[in-house]
Formats: sequence, C-alpha cells, structure tokens
Amino acid sequence: MAIRGWVYIIENDAMPGILKVGFSTKDPAFRAKDLAGTGSPHPFRVVYDALVFEPESVEGIAHTKLRSKREGKEWFRCSRIEAIEVIRASAGTVILEWLYTTDPASIKNGAALTPERAQCGYYGCKKLATSPVKGGAYCDEHSKTMRAQLEAARKKKFDEVRLARDR
Repeated sequence: MAIRGWVYIIENDAMPGILKVGFSTKDPAFRAKDLAGTGSPHPFRVVYDALVFEPESVEGIAHTKLRSKREGKEWFRCSRIEAIEVIRASAGTVILEWLYTTDPASIKNGAALTPERAQCGYYGCKKLATSPVKGGAYCDEHSKTMRAQLEAARKKKFDEVRLARDR
C-alpha cells in the first residue's frame, strides 16, 4: 500500500533566497513550528505543500535534482517556482497542492498565511495559478476565461431580472 504524505517548501526571512524542501506524513505546519526552536530571529513558514504518494522518495528525487543548488542538508538556493516544478516532476502524481502567500507586514503582525491552489483550477491545465477568481485560482489565460464566463452569467441574470420586472 502506497504511503501518502507531504512534500513541502519552508522559508525564513533570515535566509533570503534559501528554501527547505522536506517531507512529512503530518501537516507541514507542524514541521515549521518544530523549526521555530532553532534560534532564528524570524518565523519559519510553509510556502508550498503537495500531498503525494511515497513522500520520502519524492523528497529524495527532488533533492537529487536540486543538488547543484544545495546550501546544506535540505536547504537549497533556488526560486519557489523552480522548487515547485522539481517537486511536481519528482512526484509524477500530485494529489493536492497549495501555495501559501501573504505580505511580509502581515507575517510580522501574526496573520495566518493564505492558501491558494498552486495549480490552475481549470480542468486539465497544469500551469501555476496566478490569479484568484470567485473562489478559485487560475493561470493568467484561464483567469481571463473564467472572468468572461462570470461576466456573461451576471449579464444573463441581470437581463432575466429586468425582463421579469418589466412584465
């Protein structure tokens, strides 16, 4: 039976440009809290996590692909996008994934990170989501499509209400 777990990316403002790529069978937020006791002046935060099959294996493959960027153990000097793409390629199948974002001021004020779908919510699209649209997140191309569909639905509803009122 295949084990399911998380492969995640953690970052810390004290180490700009360096990301931790790790795995856990528990919520990655617990791992970020575990790291809090290591003496860093800033909190560790999960910026991406993916639920995958065989997370330890996926993490190992990702570390191998990122080895030229290794800063030490599980820490790599690379962009979030590069690390996410390596995790996706290493996993083959991603069951669920989230990209967490917030502005730095909110983090300092203790605000929770906001999860967003990391992958475009448009059926079959494999691109990263970049724009929230009415309860979902889509790549640039599909966010335009979804906004156009919402606008068409609003217009249709408006026309139906106006016709009913005018009867």
